[in-house]
Amino acid sequence: MADFAAARPIETEKQGAFLHDRKNRPEPATWTRSALAVRHAPIALGLLFAAGYLAIAFQTWAWWGYDRAWAVALMLPLWALGGFAGAHLAIRREWKVLTFGAPFLLIGLILLWSNIWRGSVVDGPDNGRDAMTIISAICFIVAANLDILGLVWVEARRPTRAPKLEM
Repeated sequence: MADFAAARPIETEKQGAFLHDRKNRPEPATWTRSALAVRHAPIALGLLFAAGYLAIAFQTWAWWGYDRAWAVALMLPLWALGGFAGAHLAIRREWKVLTFGAPFLLIGLILLWSNIWRGSVVDGPDNGRDAMTIISAICFIVAANLDILGLVWVEARRPTRAPKLEM
């Protein structure tokens, strides 16, 4: 029995040696590489989508002829959240919700490609390239916002649940 009157309660005689017996402890969980890949796939896909959105944002900004570096830095959280939201929807296989932003993303990518092509053909200032840059930036912002709103919609209607216990 512990001496509670002491400055530090101690047990002079230990009882219950089974508590300290290492043979009673369960084995640690073993993770295979494929199980780890499946476990961390949502994070990896989210980083990939976010990096893709950021690359698109910086590439779109690079074609604008003026100093607008603040625009990409200001929208950085939106791009990252949009990327992670899109990846989460893809992992959950919510294809219908994910397709709301897909047309805007597709239009933006087409304008991105057109802007690259037009930049190789035309030299000097070009209002057409400026218009394509502005429209593609708006399309990408709408696509990111629709991914975020889709994530909120899906999680509000069918929230992600913890897996059932295996024991």
